[in-house]
Amino acid sequence: MKLAEYLGPLDVGLVDLEVRVRDPRDFIPGYLDPVSVNKLVRGEKKIKHKRARKILQTMRDGNGGPIEIEADAEEDSEEVKQQRKKERDFLEKNGLRLRNSTLHFRTVLMGIYYPTTSLPAKKLDQYPRPTWLGRPLSKTAIAAWKYMGQYGTFARSFLPALVTMCRAVLPAFVCAPLGDPVKVMQDNEDHVPKDHRALATKTFPVVFFCHGLAGNRLTYSSEFCGNLASHGFVVVAIEHRDGSGLGSFVWTGVDSLLHSSKAKMNRKDRKRFQKALSLGASQSVMDFTLENPDASKEIRLNDEDFDPLQDFSHVPYLAFENIGLAPFMAKQGDKEIALRRAQLAMRAAEVQEALHVIRKINEGDSDWVAARHTRSLGASFVGASRFKKVRKELDIPHCADFFRSWEGKLDVEYPSLAGHSFGGATLIEFLRSDQEDFKFGIVLDPWMDPVRDPLDNPEIRNKLNKPIYVLNSEGFTLWRDQYNKLIRVLVDALTSNPDNRGWLMTLCGSNHTDFSDLPYLLPHIFGSVLSGPQCMQTFSLLALEQIRLLREQKQVMDISKGRIADNVGLLKEKIYRGGLHFNSHPEYPRPSKSFLKKFQDNVLRIRSKPSDNKTFFWELRGWRKQAEKDPGTRAYRKHRRILAREIRRAAKEEQSRQQQRRNSVAISDTASLPQIQDLEEIRQEMYEAEARETGNDGHDDDFKPVFIDPLEDEGPDGDDPWAGTVLDSDARKAYEVWDHDIPGKAKLPSKPTSLLTWALWWFGVREGLAPPGHLLVHTF
Repeated sequence: MKLAEYLGPLDVGLVDLEVRVRDPRDFIPGYLDPVSVNKLVRGEKKIKHKRARKILQTMRDGNGGPIEIEADAEEDSEEVKQQRKKERDFLEKNGLRLRNSTLHFRTVLMGIYYPTTSLPAKKLDQYPRPTWLGRPLSKTAIAAWKYMGQYGTFARSFLPALVTMCRAVLPAFVCAPLGDPVKVMQDNEDHVPKDHRALATKTFPVVFFCHGLAGNRLTYSSEFCGNLASHGFVVVAIEHRDGSGLGSFVWTGVDSLLHSSKAKMNRKDRKRFQKALSLGASQSVMDFTLENPDASKEIRLNDEDFDPLQDFSHVPYLAFENIGLAPFMAKQGDKEIALRRAQLAMRAAEVQEALHVIRKINEGDSDWVAARHTRSLGASFVGASRFKKVRKELDIPHCADFFRSWEGKLDVEYPSLAGHSFGGATLIEFLRSDQEDFKFGIVLDPWMDPVRDPLDNPEIRNKLNKPIYVLNSEGFTLWRDQYNKLIRVLVDALTSNPDNRGWLMTLCGSNHTDFSDLPYLLPHIFGSVLSGPQCMQTFSLLALEQIRLLREQKQVMDISKGRIADNVGLLKEKIYRGGLHFNSHPEYPRPSKSFLKKFQDNVLRIRSKPSDNKTFFWELRGWRKQAEKDPGTRAYRKHRRILAREIRRAAKEEQSRQQQRRNSVAISDTASLPQIQDLEEIRQEMYEAEARETGNDGHDDDFKPVFIDPLEDEGPDGDDPWAGTVLDSDARKAYEVWDHDIPGKAKLPSKPTSLLTWALWWFGVREGLAPPGHLLVHTF
């Protein structure tokens, strides 16, 4: 099964790269013991949990007992680091080692999507297509199976879904040569607006992508990463090893297999060597080690930096309940929050390390990359034996020679950062740090629970001084607590960055999984009202357009400041800087600083009102009253029926009380009671009075989604739906491009089309904020 072809005009290549980090360290919080998180083995034999706890107690007794640390501590103290070192020494001395590598920062793994050079179709088809689940299946399929098992026996009944994942292949080509940016632009200039061809840069823009929970470097290959690459971007999809992914595998240094002595490998080492190759280890690193034993010493980690981990190690999905903490859907305490913070910290370190590696490649230092990389460039995508065969047939170069042709072709001075769900939370917290490498972020349906709230943390206000551009699914916009927190964070960013940039848009009819490849792979389980291609077109086009606008504006600014030569002439006069403007148009004035300060203060003091009922994963009722006032919706008709039943019930109760008071006086039903219509009018008046008093339908502690829907808000006389708004002018430009380029935005059927939408339908998510397929631009 091949996933849908990419929408851009360019063919896409994909290469795997795992590189040892410069500063290996652990991110396990001090209050957790490594044995619980990463398990113990002796040789190849697993040690049961009860026995492992005894070993841990013996180890700690010999080291002076465990060191207590506060759950909210961001970094381990020196005492804890010494404790960890003693624990590692104890394990090594007793022939033990940790089975997994969760929250161990040893290598960074990334899948790099890129535009290929123009090749004849027959030649290009000789390059293998990568598999969606990766290889070897004996490892990747088991990891997916174990993750599914965490949701009970019912989840494992979807075995055919796992088979589909195993068979799926991507529309990309493993290790195809990178194209030349200038030639690619010339060959595809018809796909670039004429007014912007002079602004096209001579290098490929680079986007770093962070996946969400249960994701990896391949989960967004068709929906987002590969689609951006088909439009001329190089996308670096990082596979995080913090325990939030579907399951990852770590090579911490293959050459350690061969350096116990300078003598030839014995039979046992040879067997391990062959096993390493079959699992995807880097043949080039092994060859380099064997042929140049003196030089290989330079790439070996020092003993104090290298934990006694096996050369091949697993990072499974870390379920909090398995280590004595509350699951992620339950209320989070200090320890749960501290562990999420540790995961975010490790993710930030992986982003920085990945950027360093890409910069080394762009500088032409491919020998440095070859000396430190530990994984084959393509064996994990297609299998070791097949990749070895293809490499020989097509003469695919090894690491150093492969990346040597990439020198100077990447724009690493103005990289983009994008993330979905937990990856969106990673992006927000990372942009709050002191780093200056990334100037903005594209946030896709962010999961806001791990993000610090400026309402509760005054010390982080105005720290998010870089713009974020948020694309939300309708499901997450209807999740009340998430939406409220997102608005506070977004407003904090809007009022803190210099030009007051940033926006929030919602695609109606979409769900959280529509940002990934799952609707393509399993449409009957994860599909939404909108099809996979419809969602992919919208999400990728808006991200591409916003990045293009920012890059053009930066180029014009660099020209005006004399940093680069003026090669665009009068065209630069058509480029306006984005940011908040009245009527959302760059020709209108910006709001004053005092206006923004009052605006920020007003938003940051609004707190979510606790829900009376236990909420489902999404806020299932959403802002129901918004639909209840619209006579054209089913929610309105249902609301009227419920109201009528309540009035009849109230009438019966009133009748019973009057009969008890009058005792022997017989009265008729209609004479003693107000008419149902009269009661309904009274109730409606009370409801409207309450709404006028609170200003927000009784939910004075909550935000209510406020937006414009230009597809419906434009009047018959051509009234401007943007009039009176105060939005980032880039939002209007991006929307207009979407409105022009995306066909088929007519009203779509709103009935369930998959297991996911049937579940949401059953639990009450039926009426949306607007017809499916409409793009809402949120106002504040």
